[in-house]
Amino acid sequence: TQGMAAASHALIPLRKQSMKVEAIIAEVTVEKCVGCGACASVCPFKAIDWGPTGFPRVNKAACKGCGLCSVECPVSAMQLKYFKDYQLIPAIDGILDSEYVTPENPDEPVVLVMACRWCSYAAADLAGIMRLKYPTNTRILLVPCTGRVDFKHIFEAFEKGADGVVIAGCLKEQCHYIDGNLIAEKRVDNAKKTLKVLGLDPERLEMIFNSAGMPREFAAFMNSFTEKIIEKKRIEREKVSVFNEPEIPAEDD
Repeated sequence: TQGMAAASHALIPLRKQSMKVEAIIAEVTVEKCVGCGACASVCPFKAIDWGPTGFPRVNKAACKGCGLCSVECPVSAMQLKYFKDYQLIPAIDGILDSEYVTPENPDEPVVLVMACRWCSYAAADLAGIMRLKYPTNTRILLVPCTGRVDFKHIFEAFEKGADGVVIAGCLKEQCHYIDGNLIAEKRVDNAKKTLKVLGLDPERLEMIFNSAGMPREFAAFMNSFTEKIIEKKRIEREKVSVFNEPEIPAEDD
């Protein structure tokens, strides 16, 4: 049967004495780097130093894969393996694809949660296992740390269909990456101000802090947040000028 075939396939890696797993670490594209040093200044593990060429160099043994440096880099030269912008943005687009989002009720607001894999994502997973109820219009995207979430990801979510966005991290002072969630909190505060300037209600963006053992708190927050978004209704994107600006055509070489 298909079940037996799947089980047999799953046994293949279990029979091996050891497995090689690639580490999630930051990588720099030297051709794009401007040598500003922003990546090194924000790294909580001092994993970035300067090579002989004058460009940043990542110490693979010291890098923990939080992604803080990726957001801090002004030219996107520093990227986190498996969580690069060209991977995260399509993931956001896909999870908000109108073909899959609330097809039975297109008027129901959609909420995207970008959840840290260590705590909030685990809390959301446990909430499901415990059959705790929270709205089905919630879409959850795993990120290594909330410190990896950039404003471009938040804006992409709103542009592609989210009516509310939640950045869900570890409890304060319990971040697996020292202060990644606290840095993310400051970025979210700045993002709220930017959203207001762009004509979007800043209350549509929130940040929460959970431990992996707080599924009830996660579900309760999602219920209350979604109720607030329902009251605000769906974003009328045709009335938000920033979503309707014409694209600037590329110049011919």
